[in-house]
Amino acid sequence: MSRQDELAAERSTASANGDEYAVSTDLFPPCDAGAPLPHVIADGHRTFLTYLVAVHDPNWDGTYVTVKNSASGAVESVAVVEFRSCRAFTLGPPNDEALSGHRLWGKGLEFYTPHVVENSRWLTELEQRNRVHAHHSPSLFAGLVHYVFTFHDETFECITGSHEVTHISSTYAEVLHGIVDRATGR
Repeated sequence: MSRQDELAAERSTASANGDEYAVSTDLFPPCDAGAPLPHVIADGHRTFLTYLVAVHDPNWDGTYVTVKNSASGAVESVAVVEFRSCRAFTLGPPNDEALSGHRLWGKGLEFYTPHVVENSRWLTELEQRNRVHAHHSPSLFAGLVHYVFTFHDETFECITGSHEVTHISSTYAEVLHGIVDRATGR
């Protein structure tokens, strides 16, 4: 059985049991598997996620690695994802060596891949927590999406209403300064 067949079976079983599961998506550029260097800039309404995009090097022979550094000043291929109406996000563990400890492992989660989470427990929990609010309405949570990005050294997750993707070739510092300017209305 191929890995893709295994993932399909994991997702099918989780769906049949009403469990949450992860489905890979091509809504976002693929991340660099070795050093995606994700950064997050957020306020109460928008969350910006940046990461290095996978770039094929036809001259790479597999005998070396290229160390990446967001402060290097090198021009890079950077994805900027703006999540609007972002209700919650996390950036942290697990890394790729501990990904099998993630609650979605065995339920479709893949390495170095963005995912949509179906039947999200986290989204359900956020809606349930809000029920104590005097003006709570389940409709406030309708249409929200749970995304998971599995990077090399960390995992990013968010619950959001919509997103916009921009692919930029620039230095990482210039990209981050541009996001701060957008976020602060400069």
